[in-house]
Amino acid sequence: MSAEENKQLVLRFMNEFLGGHKFEALDELLGPTYTQHNPAINDSKEGLIGFFREFWKKHPTAVYEIKRVIAENDLVAVHYRWIVEPGVFERAIVDIFRVENGKLVEHWDVVQPMPEQSVNKHPMF
Repeated sequence: MSAEENKQLVLRFMNEFLGGHKFEALDELLGPTYTQHNPAINDSKEGLIGFFREFWKKHPTAVYEIKRVIAENDLVAVHYRWIVEPGVFERAIVDIFRVENGKLVEHWDVVQPMPEQSVNKHPMF
């Protein structure tokens, strides 16, 4: 698959699963093995479902705003703002996915709380 096709696959994941809470979308999106580098989530589709089932119970109105998507070869990075509770629980996140044979097979993330103040004049996004 091309970098652009990989990018579209990741955007489907973001929109259908992360934004739409559609667990069934993972059947099409994830590869037979799914390696998770986030220490709070187990490997596999079941690990991802278990984590987000509990998360969405606690935070059913959480939303995200994609700021940029970068794709190169088999890697796709998504930089976005995750708004769990506006003004209270917001994060700047970069998710990195590896794609193999048209499926998501590996995930890393970097998560940073949105700061109340900054020592410089540059916004997070």
